[in-house]
Amino acid sequence: MRVMKKKILITYASKHGGTREISERISEQFPPGQFDITLQPVESATSPGDFDAVILGVALYMGQWRRKAVKFLKSHNQVLKDRDTWIFLSGPTGEGDPDTMLEGRKIPSKLNPLIEKVRPNEVKTFHGALFPDRIGGFEKWIIKKVDAPVGDFRIWEDINTWGKSVAAKLQ
Repeated sequence: MRVMKKKILITYASKHGGTREISERISEQFPPGQFDITLQPVESATSPGDFDAVILGVALYMGQWRRKAVKFLKSHNQVLKDRDTWIFLSGPTGEGDPDTMLEGRKIPSKLNPLIEKVRPNEVKTFHGALFPDRIGGFEKWIIKKVDAPVGDFRIWEDINTWGKSVAAKLQ
């Protein structure tokens, strides 16, 4: 008897590559041979209707979700509500609890109706990374103006643990 592998779409809205790197790491937490993983940027993602589950990675910039991720959720909300869907946010830099650092802005209020339609299993927040060599002059100016912490604040152990927990729930 042939067992069908669950098809998982891991898609991400990343501006400078940090959220893509988290998505890649999450994809590595699924046991080999047990899942059919598709990893794609959100702007070229295959229809989520072709998958059993979806993980969406969203880069946060100044507390806002990347527009491409919001567009993906709006375009596919009817399909996603009938799928196991997880969302992770990558954004706050610095030390401390990433949810606390967002000061209640984890899900911007204007997105609440959309999130209620999609009904994700979880919206998880991870620390992000901010590398001056990956950003342009205007962004460097903003970072200096707001005194944003620069560097890689991602906690890979937390990312690995979360990815494994999602895989376990899908087995």
